[in-house]
Amino acid sequence: MALGVSVRVTGLEQALRRFSGLGPALHAALRQTVERETIALQRLVVEGKLSGQVLNVRTGTLRRSITYRIEEDAVGIRGTVGTNLRYAAIHEFGGTIHVPEIRPRVKKALHFYVGGAEVFAMRARAHDVRMPERSFLRSSLAERREAFVAAVRATIARIVGGRP
Repeated sequence: MALGVSVRVTGLEQALRRFSGLGPALHAALRQTVERETIALQRLVVEGKLSGQVLNVRTGTLRRSITYRIEEDAVGIRGTVGTNLRYAAIHEFGGTIHVPEIRPRVKKALHFYVGGAEVFAMRARAHDVRMPERSFLRSSLAERREAFVAAVRATIARIVGGRP
C-alpha cells in the first residue's frame, strides 16, 4: 500500500505472558477484533468518505482500490487500510500539481469548458492547480478511534474476565 492508516494493538507479548493460561484464546480474540474493526474502518472509507461525504465518485477507481490487511508479529497485531493509487495522496493531504503546456495530438484544436463556456484552443498554457486537503483515510481513523479502543478493551475484559 502506497498510502494507508494503521491501528496497532501492542503489548501482546506481555499480556500473553501475564495471562499464560489464556494466551491462545486472548491472541485469537484480539486478532478477530482487530480484523473486525479494520473492516469497519475500510467500510467507512468506501461507503462514507468516498461516496460523497468527502469526495464524490467519478469512476469508482479510488473507492475500489481501498483494501485492508492484518499483520502480526511478536509485539502486536496491526490492521491497515489504504490504497496503492498514486493520486490518492494529493486528495488526502492536498498540494499543488503542475500542469505542463498542452497541445492537441490528434485533432487540430483542444476542446474544453471554462466557467460553462465552450472553448477551442491551439494550446493550454502551463499552470499550477492547488488541490485542497480532502482527508478520507486519516479522518475515518479519527472517527473510528474510540470504537476501536472500546472493542479491544471489551475483548480483553471478555476473555480475561475478573482475572488480575
